[in-house]
Amino acid sequence: MKKLSQRRYTDDRWWGGPFRVRVVRGRAFLQSDAAPAPVQAAPGRISALGRSLLLLTACHLSLAQETPLPASTSKIVTAADCAFQVNPGEFLTRQSRRGQDVFSRTSKVAAFLPKAAAAPLEVPRRNFIDHAIFDRLAAANIPSARLSTDEEFMRRVSLDLTGRLPAPPEVRDFLADDSPTKRDSLIARLLDSPEFTDRWTMWLGDLLQNVAFPSNFDRQYDGRNAFFKWIRANVAAKVPLRDIASMAVTATGNSYSEDSGSANYPLNAITPMGPVQDSFDTMLAKTAGSFLGLSHYDCLLCHDGRGRLDQVSLWGSRTPRAEALRMAAFFSRMRFPKRNVPSSNPLYNSFDVSDLANGAYDLNTTYGNRPDRKPVGTSTSFTPEYRPLTPDGPRQVPPQR
Repeated sequence: MKKLSQRRYTDDRWWGGPFRVRVVRGRAFLQSDAAPAPVQAAPGRISALGRSLLLLTACHLSLAQETPLPASTSKIVTAADCAFQVNPGEFLTRQSRRGQDVFSRTSKVAAFLPKAAAAPLEVPRRNFIDHAIFDRLAAANIPSARLSTDEEFMRRVSLDLTGRLPAPPEVRDFLADDSPTKRDSLIARLLDSPEFTDRWTMWLGDLLQNVAFPSNFDRQYDGRNAFFKWIRANVAAKVPLRDIASMAVTATGNSYSEDSGSANYPLNAITPMGPVQDSFDTMLAKTAGSFLGLSHYDCLLCHDGRGRLDQVSLWGSRTPRAEALRMAAFFSRMRFPKRNVPSSNPLYNSFDVSDLANGAYDLNTTYGNRPDRKPVGTSTSFTPEYRPLTPDGPRQVPPQR
């Protein structure tokens, strides 16, 4: 290689191409005889790789000179030129057509597979869930899948309850057991295992959003740890999920205290840069999404569902915003101020969750994270009203949080 500052001029013809490398003040330029515009290269040394890159650039220049640009046209583009307008079905049904194609191919393959099914009436019933499932299958004359083998059962139940695969010695012992109740015994053993408590403590921690520093506030490590210990204690004590949900939603106390670790759940409702009603709304959206399976309240707390959720949720499309605000009114007495203590105090940066003796959901806001809350007729506030998913209509459910 030669320094570019030492290379003054050359007439190299790479692969017969009339290109030159010209050096001006220490910079190399690749120039075609037919193109006065040079291509500048960085100063330094020029290697075989550098020469190749310069050549590729020159070839692009040459092709650009030899390929004429299309002539300009004055044609006006209309809807007739739009492929979607011409045949919208081609675009709108593309996904469903692909699904139908997959279904058709799968059905053809399944027709040649060996059948492994049992009559629903022949499957042993062990609980009310079995009765609900197999009665429906029998009524529809649909065969049930066969019962799992011992190997399949042990793997599935171990993963479901503990999140772990069974150890090989455990598998061998289970397969060698001839007891007709060995599956029940395995379930009981897994439910009492520390691994079960570990798995479902983590699962509930995700559901209840137990992290030290969420996006809207700082729970701090002490709050996260207190919440974690409360969750773990309830899982280990086999407290029903229904009771855990109820205790979390109605919790009060200090967020750092292990005796009131559940008070960390209402803190998830903290919503900055808005009135307190924004926090009531957030509490409803998180609670309904976690425990009721209703994920559209976050939309309904801003606007009616009609015209917006029609393609997403039948229930949501029929729900007005006022109904969602009445649901949020269940949390309208909830408060969670920070504990006002010096930084040396162990409770510094903790929250005190409590309920006011009275209060309602006021319709008087003109700022915040959601549209204005204005009076509805003569009503300037909403009281709690639960909206069940049944044809019976609304019903009052005391008490308010």
